[in-house]
Amino acid sequence: MFRYFWVAEELLPPGLGFGMFSVAHCAWLAALALGIFGMCRGYRALGSAGRSRMRLILAFSLPAAEAARDVVIAAQGVFYPDYWPLHLCSAAMFLYLGYALRPNAFCGEVLYSLCLPGAAAALLFPNWAGITPLLQFQCIYSFLYHGLLVGGILMLLTAGELRPKPGGLKYPLLFLLAAVPPLYWINLKLGTNFFFLNLPAPGSPLEPMAKAFGSPGYLAPYGVLAAAVVSLFYLPLWVRSARRRRAAQKIG
Repeated sequence: MFRYFWVAEELLPPGLGFGMFSVAHCAWLAALALGIFGMCRGYRALGSAGRSRMRLILAFSLPAAEAARDVVIAAQGVFYPDYWPLHLCSAAMFLYLGYALRPNAFCGEVLYSLCLPGAAAALLFPNWAGITPLLQFQCIYSFLYHGLLVGGILMLLTAGELRPKPGGLKYPLLFLLAAVPPLYWINLKLGTNFFFLNLPAPGSPLEPMAKAFGSPGYLAPYGVLAAAVVSLFYLPLWVRSARRRRAAQKIG
């Protein structure tokens, strides 16, 4: 049962992975949903000192866990550039650490609009499905890492500490403008796939786009989808802001 527990993904024989939206996958999602609910409830019940401590513990735990995973993989001689912390969810741990140390609009808005949906999408469409067995350290790590990331952001939102603003859209746009061009070049040079700019995640909604438009053609609908998701996250904020302006005008 635990024969392949510490074996790196690249060294696993084929046919050991779990199915996307299989019973096992759905069980993971249900367990993480309960854990995230508990995180949010527990965080809201804490005082300011307790909340600060919980934020910092989580913020330092994410990069520490990634470093430990990398050590295990490197010891097996398969630490390739794909493992560099340049994926969106890897960038999220640095943004979360920055926000935990000093809450700021840039980190907060990017966490809300890009990292939260990105981590949720990774859980729904895990690119490690079909490759890693359930009882394998990278599989467990990936589910827990993305689950903690989603929970860590949601606990800030539900506690009212992270308050995205209608004008905050500029921050994720600036982040993407700064990150996408160099990452696309790095992908071409190293054969990596950071931000899934060159190839879609298997089984994700990006896969039909790649089949229809090829690469790099699928970047156009990918960009439209990303813009739609980010806009959807800001839509309630824009609607609320517009209502407040109309109410203020009526009073005035």
